[in-house]
Amino acid sequence: MSDEPTDTRRRNRSAERDHRRDHEPKRSRRKGAGTVADAAAAASARRTQAERTAATTERILDATVACLADRGHAATSTSEIARLAGVSRGALLHHYATKDELLAAAVTHVFARSVVEFRARIAEVPEGPDRSDAGIDVLWQIFRGPTFDAWLELIVAGRTDRALQRHVARETESLALVVSEAWDELAPTAGAVTPMHAAAPLLLFSMLEGLALNRHTGATVIEDAMPGVLAAMKDLARMLASTAEPASEPASEGAPS
Repeated sequence: MSDEPTDTRRRNRSAERDHRRDHEPKRSRRKGAGTVADAAAAASARRTQAERTAATTERILDATVACLADRGHAATSTSEIARLAGVSRGALLHHYATKDELLAAAVTHVFARSVVEFRARIAEVPEGPDRSDAGIDVLWQIFRGPTFDAWLELIVAGRTDRALQRHVARETESLALVVSEAWDELAPTAGAVTPMHAAAPLLLFSMLEGLALNRHTGATVIEDAMPGVLAAMKDLARMLASTAEPASEPASEGAPS
C-alpha cells in the first residue's frame, strides 16, 4: 500500500492545527468582547430591576399614606394597601414582611415627603420683612393636607405601640430640626439668639399642629376662628423674630473696658 494517503492525512491534520492556532487569538478577543457585552447587559438588567423595585415600594408607601389619611390606622390593612398600590398581597409581603415593618417605612416616607414639600415651598418664599408670614402660610398648607392626616394617624397609633412610637419619635425630631433650620433662614438674626427666639420654631409648629388637630373635630367655631388665629401667629412670629440681642460693637481704642 502506498504511503501517500497517510502523508496527506498528516498534512491535513497539521493544516488544521495551524488554522486553529492562527485563529485562536481572534476567538479569544471575540469571547472577551462578548463577556463585556454580557456584563453590560447584566448591569443594565440589574439597574432596571432596582428601578422596578424602587417604583413598586414607592407605590406601596404612597398607598399606605393614602389609606392612613382616608381610612385611618384601624382600617388600614395590607390587603387594602396592596389593592390601592396595584400589587398582589404576596408582592407587598415580599417587600414588607409585616404590617409593623410597612408602617415603620411609611413613617419615614411621610416625613421625607413633608420635608421635600416644606423645603420646596420655603425656597419659593420671597425675601423681605414678611417672609416669616409666608413661612407660616406654607406650613399651614401642609398641615391641612393628607400628609398630616396620615402623620396624625401614626402618632395616635404610636401612643400604644412602642415600636411604632420609636419610629415616630425619631422622625418627629428630624422634622423639628428641619423647621428650626427654616426658621433661622426666615428670621435671621445678626446678634446673639435669645431663648425666646430659639423656642419660636417649636412654639409655632405646635400651635399649627394643634390648630390642624382641632380642625378634625368639625366644630365650626374652630374653622371660623382659624384666619384670626393665623394672623395672631404671624404677629407673634414677627415679635419673636425681633427678640435677638443686638450684636455687641467692638470697643474703641483707649475706651475703658
